[in-house]
Order: sequence, then C-alpha cells, then structure tokens
Amino acid sequence: MPENYKEIDNIFFTDGYQLAESILKDFISPGSLSRLTELLYINIDGLLEDFESRIKLENKKIDCKESCHWCCTQAVFINPREALYILKYVRSNFNDEELSELKSRVSKKQKNTKDLSLKEQLTHKADCPFLKDRICSIYSVRPMACRIYLSMSLASCKANYNNPESEKKFAKLYDFPLHAGRMLNEGIASYLREKNIYVPAINIESGMKYFLQSDNSAELWLKGDKKFPSPEYTTEDLAELKRFEINE
Repeated sequence: MPENYKEIDNIFFTDGYQLAESILKDFISPGSLSRLTELLYINIDGLLEDFESRIKLENKKIDCKESCHWCCTQAVFINPREALYILKYVRSNFNDEELSELKSRVSKKQKNTKDLSLKEQLTHKADCPFLKDRICSIYSVRPMACRIYLSMSLASCKANYNNPESEKKFAKLYDFPLHAGRMLNEGIASYLREKNIYVPAINIESGMKYFLQSDNSAELWLKGDKKFPSPEYTTEDLAELKRFEINE
C-alpha cells in the first residue's frame, strides 16, 4: 500500500465508525441500519463526484458507461447490512413476478458459486442476479463495491472479461475510491462487531439468498445467526482482490 494511503485509510475508517455510532447508538434495527446505509451512500456518492471533478482537471476520466455491464459479471462482495438495504428496495419496488424471477436468479448463481474457492470466484464470470438487459435493476441502492469500482479504461474491463484468469489483463481502476469505500465500510463493521453483530464479507448472491428466504431473516441475523450460505472471507482472503486493481 502506498505510504500516503495509511493516513487516508485511518481517516475513512474513523468516519465510518463515527457515522455508525451517531446513527446506531440508541438502537440497532433493520430500520436504523437502512438509514445508516442510506447516509453512507449519500456521502460516498458526493465524494466520488468531487473525485471525478478533480481527475477531469488532470485530463483523466472515469470510463464507466451505462449498460457496459462488463463488471456486472464478476464476483461482488457485500455485507449483511448492504443486503438488507437491497432487500428493502426490492420488496418495495419489485412486483411478485419480478421478485420470483429474482429469487430464481439468486438461487441459480449461488448454486454455481457456493463450492468455489475465493480465487475461483474471482475468475468466474456470470451475470449478477440484478443485471437485466445490461442494466442494474437496483442501481440506486447498489452496494459499495459497485459504487467504488471506477474504471480508467473500458478496454481494460473488456480484456478482463475475455481473459479472467490472466494476471496481465485486469480492469484498470482508480485506487482512491477503493480505499475510501472499503475503509468506510470497515469502520462501520468495526462498530457493529463491538456490538456483537456478525458482519461477514459474502458474495451478493449468498447475502440475498439468506435474506430472501424468510420474513424474519433480518431479526435472526441481528440475534447472532451465522448460517449464511457462504463462508466468511478473511482479510487475507480478500487481499486476493488486489490483483484486479491498479494504482491511479
């Protein structure tokens, strides 16, 4: 990690922790967690707008385009709080048929990835359950991992898609958003762990499968249930994600 990121990471970790403390100090519930996640995304979106303005002054660009979808076929890692936020959205905005189709797509992808190692998941290409006609059906509530995945080069995303196992053909991503988003999330996770809330890193299909399975899944998780259909990835495991990144 570049030396200058140590201080930046500490700042964003603290920001995430303090945001969680301010929202959750009185009561931790699905509702308060949704409010926390909403505020977190407002903050990160504002930060990313400022970041885009800065890089434009440097004659750089974010080469992500609507419906390009190349990153929507790879592993997406979330936490239960984010899965709950998505669940709230789909229950309010998807009709019965759409919800049934979503459950089917979630189950299908989870079945295909549940026995893969983390390394195998990182090279496995299959549509996200929320991708429909090359458009994200939950874009406004997409998880942090999607928000901070900002490419310098659309060509590099296509190359990674077509050569997933190559260590030379990877998406060229901006480093600052990755650090900011991850450390904000980790600050929140640290606060929740202090309150004995289980906060695993899981792939999106496993998280959604868990919360879609019953109406009381959220309450079970907050009471300590750890039966997610996916292993919890360690910090060392998730370091494998670094091979997909390049410093700006």
